[in-house]
Amino acid sequence: MFEGVDAGEGNAMINSALAELVAYKRSDPGDDVTTRLLRHESQLDEQEMVHQLAGLYGAVIELQQNLIANTLLLILADDGVGGSVLGGSLSTRDALDEVLFDNPPMANFLITYPRQPTLIDDVWLPAHQPVVISIAACNHDPAIRTDDQRGNRSHLSWGLGQRTCPAQTPAYLVAQEAIDQLLDALPDMELDLPEGPEWRPGPFHRSLTSLPVTFAPVPPLV
Repeated sequence: MFEGVDAGEGNAMINSALAELVAYKRSDPGDDVTTRLLRHESQLDEQEMVHQLAGLYGAVIELQQNLIANTLLLILADDGVGGSVLGGSLSTRDALDEVLFDNPPMANFLITYPRQPTLIDDVWLPAHQPVVISIAACNHDPAIRTDDQRGNRSHLSWGLGQRTCPAQTPAYLVAQEAIDQLLDALPDMELDLPEGPEWRPGPFHRSLTSLPVTFAPVPPLV
């Protein structure tokens, strides 16, 4: 759906899968988001449940995965960044922020419709026509961009003002913990990308098709 390729088929597939999940959790509840939604006092019906879960999977899980993968790519591909993270002179949080500047999971979005013709930098935006704002382009604005982004969190990848992502604090924590635990378990992990990274198509997201790596066998974690 994000890629815009066979979006209708993808929409039907996820709706069907989530409907099965809802039915399963009705008969076998657990300590999970689906069960909690089912138990909510609003008494969501089947369609409302599917829509709520689709929003969670699309706006939360998909983008969180991309943030983790894009940051791992930076750490493994850039010897300076990777060595600094493993050596402790650069935090995983700093690496996450660099990715949120350069390869934010949601690169373009925030569609707006001007109420009347609007002039911006000598360009007229027509009324009632969609304008797609590029978060990635804003982050690369030379007016705010510096060579060293360390400690700089002025990127717009979480949105701004009333449109700020309400989950940025737990999102940071989840991504940081996932990356730290993976690097602790597999410190000798190396990229297996002889032809470079391949990015999924689509106008909105910045997402890898895969992130193949190699590593030596390790004993299971206790």
